[in-house]
Amino acid sequence: MPPGPTDTLAEVYGRYRQALVAVAVNIVGCRHRAEDAVHDAFARLVQSQGRVIDPVAYCFQAVRNAALNAVRKNGVQKKALQLYLDARPASMNDTSLSSRDSGVDALAAALEMLPPDERELIVLKVHANLTYAQIGEIQGVPLKTVATRYRRMIEELRTKLEQVHEHEF
Repeated sequence: MPPGPTDTLAEVYGRYRQALVAVAVNIVGCRHRAEDAVHDAFARLVQSQGRVIDPVAYCFQAVRNAALNAVRKNGVQKKALQLYLDARPASMNDTSLSSRDSGVDALAAALEMLPPDERELIVLKVHANLTYAQIGEIQGVPLKTVATRYRRMIEELRTKLEQVHEHEF
């Protein structure tokens, strides 16, 4: 028997849960409210069970919408730095990497300074490993715009980190 809509949603949830929460944290600024937004989005998705061309992009869009609704409803301020600290791999916290702390802090500060839609693009590309087409669908912009923005942001971040690195030595 082929998988039904609920099975597909369960697979997407299992594979992308952390990235979905990261997207929501980027918007609502609080991990608990972000998890609530993810659960609210999936509860509505299970109830609607419509035909979807790209279930991954659709789920990210649903979570994004639920998080935006939570912001409107609760008036929560964004806390982007917490997103990157919470989403940072455990290996980044290893004491053997303590010499990298200033670089990680510089990256977190540079990411915090990005506009929310650009931070979201980074989260969707890096944490969720989504394609430019999927990100474009989620953000409502053309694929080429997503690719251009991402490339530009990576170059800007690289330049900022190189400047920090030059000042350390």
